[in-house]
Parts: sequence; C-alpha cells; structure tokens
Amino acid sequence: IGQDCDYGSGLLRFWKGTHFVRIVAERETPAAKAAVIALGRHISSLISSTGKRPSILSLLPGAGLIGSSVRFFHKHTVLNYHYYLADGNILDLSDKTDCVLAQYELDAAKPRLLVVRYPSARAASAAFAHFNRTYFKDKPAPTGASRIEKVEGGHYTAIARTDRVLKLVFEANSREQCTNLLN
Repeated sequence: IGQDCDYGSGLLRFWKGTHFVRIVAERETPAAKAAVIALGRHISSLISSTGKRPSILSLLPGAGLIGSSVRFFHKHTVLNYHYYLADGNILDLSDKTDCVLAQYELDAAKPRLLVVRYPSARAASAAFAHFNRTYFKDKPAPTGASRIEKVEGGHYTAIARTDRVLKLVFEANSREQCTNLLN
C-alpha cells in the first residue's frame, strides 16, 4: 500500500507522493484489520503521484542497519516518540530540518544513529552548541566539531557536525562504535 507501508496492531502507515497516511483502529480485530487495509488501499489509489525517498536516507551506513527501524521526520515531538531525547527541543528541529533515525545491530549493542540536515551551516552550528550545553551540561564544552562521551548506564553518546549536518549516536557500547557510525 503506497510507499514503504507498515502495519501492526491496528496501525497502518505509509507515504505516497508528498503525503503521509496513518490509519488507526482502536481495537485490532480481523474485521478492523480488513477495514484499515481496505481504507489504506483506497486512499493510496486516490494519490496519483509517487515520490522519491528523502536524500538524507543515503547518509545512513548500511553495515548493521536494522531496515525496519528507519524513521524520517522533521520535528522533535516525532523524535521523542521514536527515541526519547529530552523534554525540550535541544536539537532545534523544525519543519525546515530533515531527520532520519535508525538503529543498528553491532555485536551485542543496538546503538541508534540520528542524522539531521539543517537549512544552513549556521543553524547546524547553533543546534550543535544547544545540544552540547543541554545534554552534556555537567561536562566542559567541546573544542571541535565532534564529541564522544560516556553517559549514564555505561553507554556512549556522540555528536559530530559537518557543514549543515549533525550526526548523533546514542546507546553505543564503545567509542569505536560511535566513530564507526559517525564516519
């Protein structure tokens, strides 16, 4: 149904062209599932255009990628739905940012990689500073455009900035995992 369809527990999601469609059944029953699928097919048939996958997806490394974990979005509320980061918008996400979040299977770890493309290098730089001030508040500010820190629970978090792109790694088991995903 549409492009990149996903169904589970009464929730159907897909995109087609420039549209994102989400249909939810309050309770999943065989009849509700059939209705959700039929409605999804009907809506999809009414959208004549197809779209290209967002180019930011090409920035994800392929090795260890869990394909079903990939999420494309724009705002921090969606990020927090898929991976809770903070109450506030500490990455300055907006309608003007393209974001992709993915999980990787590396050894026994399942770190997450978040890539954010900002409208300008200046916006990316401001978000880099905002994240560092807020997330790593008890540690000194970084001197360069990247940082890897051991955080609570013994995991590592990393951030790197290149031009107008920020890359962040969460829940890595080592500095090496962070470096590999950032590169």
